Amino acid sequence: MVYEIHWTDNALNDLENLLEFIQNNWSDKELDSFKSVLRDYLGVLSVFPLAFPKSTELEVELRRVVITSQTSIIYRIVNPKSIHIIRLLDNRSLI
Repeated sequence: MVYEIHWTDNALNDLENLLEFIQNNWSDKELDSFKSVLRDYLGVLSVFPLAFPKSTELEVELRRVVITSQTSIIYRIVNPKSIHIIRLLDNRSLI
């Protein structure tokens, strides 16, 4: 079964800010690479949402996917068909 992925407004804002930062500070190659990695992880997440651990730093029902050394997806499984992406976080802020 494939889960539908829904983005919260905060997560979309995080994504927009992150893409803008990469675009302004790195090359198009890095931007394309990040988008590709994000797409790959979203694909895995949509099929295997339980593959990633529950977050120990955040709420109990939230799970965390480290997609790069700098960035994690924070999400919640809402029901057997739906996932909500809550935030895209800078991993350095969790230390």
